Amino acid sequence: MGKIVSKARQLRLDLQAKEGKTITVGAAADRIGIDRKVLTRIELSQLGRIDAESLMKICVFYTEVLGRKIDVGDILEYDPDAIQSHAYVGTPQLSRAMT
Repeated sequence: MGKIVSKARQLRLDLQAKEGKTITVGAAADRIGIDRKVLTRIELSQLGRIDAESLMKICVFYTEVLGRKIDVGDILEYDPDAIQSHAYVGTPQLSRAMT
């Protein structure tokens, strides 16, 4: 079974290259206008539920600073070959002994 994976970290690295300086997750989150913990979870693909407003803010911010249109598909993608860990799904899996 595949998994939704994040490409948000690459956008931050693209911004670092454009600006020629290190940009921390916290600094990026401040500039985007979202909580650092939210951006960290998105960048690490620790995705349970993502607020649509946070995705919109990420799209708007990176579209403006990178000078190219960024949409949700530039932030998240489905990887059919990725192994999905129950830690990121939101519903714990029951062991066979419990079922």
